Order: sequence, then C-alpha cells, then structure tokens
Amino acid sequence: MERVGILGSGLMGSTIALSFALGRVETLVVDVDLKAIARGNRLIESSLDVLREEGVLKEPVEEVINRISFGLDLDSLRDRTFVIEAVPEVPDLKKKVFEDLDFLLEREAIIASNTSGINIFRLLPERRREYGVIAHFFAPAHIIPLVEVVKGPDISEETVNRTLRLLQGIGKIPLVLPGYAPGFLVNRIQRAIGETVLQIIEEEYASPEEIDKAIKFTLGIRLPIIGVVQTFDFQGLDMLYDAMRFYGKVFRFIEEKVKQGHLGVKTSKGIYDYGGRSEEEISRERDRKFLRLFEFLKSIKAFQPL
Repeated sequence: MERVGILGSGLMGSTIALSFALGRVETLVVDVDLKAIARGNRLIESSLDVLREEGVLKEPVEEVINRISFGLDLDSLRDRTFVIEAVPEVPDLKKKVFEDLDFLLEREAIIASNTSGINIFRLLPERRREYGVIAHFFAPAHIIPLVEVVKGPDISEETVNRTLRLLQGIGKIPLVLPGYAPGFLVNRIQRAIGETVLQIIEEEYASPEEIDKAIKFTLGIRLPIIGVVQTFDFQGLDMLYDAMRFYGKVFRFIEEKVKQGHLGVKTSKGIYDYGGRSEEEISRERDRKFLRLFEFLKSIKAFQPL
C-alpha cells in the first residue's frame, strides 16, 4: 500500500484525504496555514456526519478520522510514496511545491497533481517527470467516483499502474487520458456548456432559474442513463449527419458511421453496438430507467433549488 500524503487542506485536499480514509488508507495532510487545517478538519467532520446520517458510512466516524493526520511541516511528507498536491491553481506556486517535494521525497515516490487545467508536466523537475502524474478529482471528492488520470510525455507505465491501483483500491473510477489538453475531458465539456449558458443569460433569452429548470427536467434525467454520446445513437446518426451538413460542420467520425449504415439504435449499431437487439427492445430498457430515475429524483426533491 502506498503511503499517501496530501499537500493542501482546502476543499479539495480535505475531501481527497477523506476519500483515502474511507478507503482505509492512512493519509497525512500538510498545509502551512493553521486556519486552513482547522477548516479542512471541519469539512471532513461535516462530510462524515452526512455520510453517517444517510446510512452510507459502515464504520464509526472516529475510525475514519483516525486515519487522517494533519501537519504544518512539509518535511513530514518525507516518508510518503504518493503525494497529491492540491494547492491553488498558480503555476509559480505549483513549481515551487514540486521543487520542494523533489528535494524531500525518495526517487521513486510519485508526485500527483489535482490541477484542473495547468500543464504541470512543464513545471516538474526533469528527473521527476517519470514519476509525475495528474490525478484530477471532482468536488466533493469523497462522493464523486471519477478521477481523471492524465499522462505526461515522460511518465513510466509503472507510475500509471501504481496510480490506478491506488485509486481503484479506494473505490474510485480512474479514467486514463493520453496527455495534457486544456480542461482535460470533463471540464472541457463543462466549459462549453457554461459559456453557452452565460451567453444565453447575457442575451436575456432566458433567466438563470429557467435555464436550470430546463436542464434538470431534460438532460438531468437523460444523461445519467445514456450519456452524451449514446444520445446521438437514439437521435439517429443519419439525422445528426443531415443537421451537421445544414450547419456546415461535418465530423468525419459520424460521416463514416452513416456511410457504413450504422445509424444508431434503429440499426442496432451506431457509435455503440447493441448486439442485434431491436429498436423497440433497446428503447423499452431506456424508458424503464428514465422512469425509475425520474421518480427517484422527484422523491428527493432534486428539481428544487438547494
């Protein structure tokens, strides 16, 4: 088992530490600010209260808390084999952190960054690039299971494998991305949505409340079941292709599927392969899941603003 250290006790650092503690990994959290540590500790305790109240926590709160220790001294990370930096998104600060960690840690210790968009592979000391990786968690880190694992150009496969073993061992779902790209995957998609929404508000076409209502009662029900890409299969790739040509932007990936006669659910093969099932059979399965999810979301009042 890796000896895990977290540098930074803010919202992300504290909930990442909680993720490891819930996965029965003893974790050391280091921050230079005593107030930040106190806040991080409060966030952890509050999060554990919610998990207990919702019946998710299967062990005493104290046992989880006892797996998390805090420190003010960077030197206390010296014996760690896997350190995740969760400091503010300031390149110069991260560069300094990497230099300090490079000096402290053993040669084969992994330095992971929770950055949401900075190309840290340019900031890592050259001799550390084999052992540097991005492990981007999503808030709240102890609940959201996906972690984007981004590979650097000089990373070793052993570093990737160690990272995957560690994350999978605490119940996370790691998604390996081949290299740095601004925003990685999720934030890149989220940014496109966000910019469109802000443009709609700027145009006074719809209010913020109307936009959230529209999304919750459509995409909020559909996306957990069929995602974004599989939605194209239900729409019909031939219809999507026609729309692309109308708007003057055709993606080769879709054009090739259409030429092959793989039009989506109606042909039992599109972007996904439906194994010869009929359109009716596939649609019935989708509809059942939509209905169950819709009823559940209503039961927890998910459509009301928090």
